[in-house]
This record gives sequence, C-alpha cells and structure tokens, in this order.
Amino acid sequence: MTMVWVTSAKYIEDYRVALVFNDDTEKEVDLSSYPYRKPFEKLRDIEVFKNFTLDSWTLTWDDGNIDIAPESLYKMEDCSIGIVAEDDSPEYGKIK
Repeated sequence: MTMVWVTSAKYIEDYRVALVFNDDTEKEVDLSSYPYRKPFEKLRDIEVFKNFTLDSWTLTWDDGNIDIAPESLYKMEDCSIGIVAEDDSPEYGKIK
C-alpha cells in the first residue's frame, strides 16, 4: 500500500467526518465506535470530538495525545452514500 495521509477533514455530524487523502480519495467516515475504546474515551464528549485538529498526517485530539492512523481511516468504509439531487431533479433518488 502506498503511504497515505489526510489532507483535509471536516466535521459533518455526530461522529462522522469527511476526509480527503493525499491521493485525492474522498470519503465520509463514521468514528462512533472509537470513543468506546482505549485511549479514545475522552471523545465520548461530542464537543471534544468536534474539536479535532489536522496535523501533517491525520486527525488528532487532546493536543496530539489522541490520533487515528491515516491508514486506518483510509481503510474505513465510506458512509456518505445517499441521495445526490433534490426531489424536483431528474437525478433525484439516485445513489451516488
């Protein structure tokens, strides 16, 4: 596997984050299982979770004391599948 890292991250809602990687792969990941594992317990507080930062490789929390390997994020399933157009569009209802 080629070396990957996160180049952009945006909070969506709950424990979902939209990510862009150095190879231009874009995905939305659901990290809701992480706050129930060590050392991620602090992330159970959604306000703490929302305040991630992006260092030069990946998402971090708690001043860099908590992070998720970019390779792990890259391998996660994309949870962004959904409706791609408004209901008055000919594309309405199509799954992206």
